[in-house]
Amino acid sequence: MKSNVDFLFASAVRSAKNVKELRTVLGEKGKHIKIIAKMDSKIALSRFTEIMKAADGLLLSRADLGTQIPIEKLFITQKSILGQCNKAGKPVIVASHILESMRTLQHPTRAECFDLANAIIDGADCIMLSSEVAIGPYPKEAVATCDILCREAEKVLWFRDLFSDLVSEVRGELDAAHSLAVATVETAKRTNSTLIIVLTTSGRSATLVSKFRPRCPILAVTRCERTARWVYMHRGVLPVLYTSEPSTDYATDVDARVQFALTSAKKWGIIEDGDPIVILSAWKDGGGFTNNVRVVYAFFEADRVDCLFRSDRRRSQKNTNLVMANREQEVTETKKSRV
Repeated sequence: MKSNVDFLFASAVRSAKNVKELRTVLGEKGKHIKIIAKMDSKIALSRFTEIMKAADGLLLSRADLGTQIPIEKLFITQKSILGQCNKAGKPVIVASHILESMRTLQHPTRAECFDLANAIIDGADCIMLSSEVAIGPYPKEAVATCDILCREAEKVLWFRDLFSDLVSEVRGELDAAHSLAVATVETAKRTNSTLIIVLTTSGRSATLVSKFRPRCPILAVTRCERTARWVYMHRGVLPVLYTSEPSTDYATDVDARVQFALTSAKKWGIIEDGDPIVILSAWKDGGGFTNNVRVVYAFFEADRVDCLFRSDRRRSQKNTNLVMANREQEVTETKKSRV
């Protein structure tokens, strides 16, 4: 707590009682610390459901589990753990023997590439590299390889069926927060949006949207550094730390945060002029949770770095004129070539 840590990885967890005891030790001063339970034993597997509910997230230690369960059961164990965590909306980390050969080699084996890609397809939120970057001679190459493999694996996911399956797994009535998260992902799917922006304080709204696996990135705009680091643990969520002072007018403050997120997305190459974007925010200050969904369109000005937004899909006039000028030039050059 003196080091102001955000996460605590707990080894040798045998039951939910261990997680609760750890929370008691952390006390009031450490209530913000997220507990990630390490699944590393046969006993922990037998009590997986209660441990998952008690912890904030899970870490699947394949090296430790591989010594306690039959080797032929390890792959189905990974799929089961990841599937149940996805269903519950708990972030899950896959660790151990990811790109192990890169401890000595500059490139991974083909089998390791397939294994990493399958972990992403199975539903992993995070991939944890260890000895590859701790003692290996190619730490930069290991991270770059992991990054590109994760990106390629995400391209083959069938997000429409994934969303439908996750929604169908929800039993009974949804509370308001879950309903808004489902509506946000559904709206993004129907409008073919390239981005979801969530204005959040605690990060809960952003993590709920992530639970239903939208096909586009989620930008979580927050003023809290700790929240920004927490949402980064969830799949598809990119934190945007907004440090400007709140405006006295809430609507103005919301628009300022949205524009800041859009400008960041433009800089990162996530959006283009005219792209539809879904925004999830609270309709008034102190509303308790984000309960307002709307669709806007990115609006680029040719001579501006920032990005604006509007309620219709018209392109910026300068960009439209530029497109028309290029077309006229192409027609002129075609006529000259014919002559």
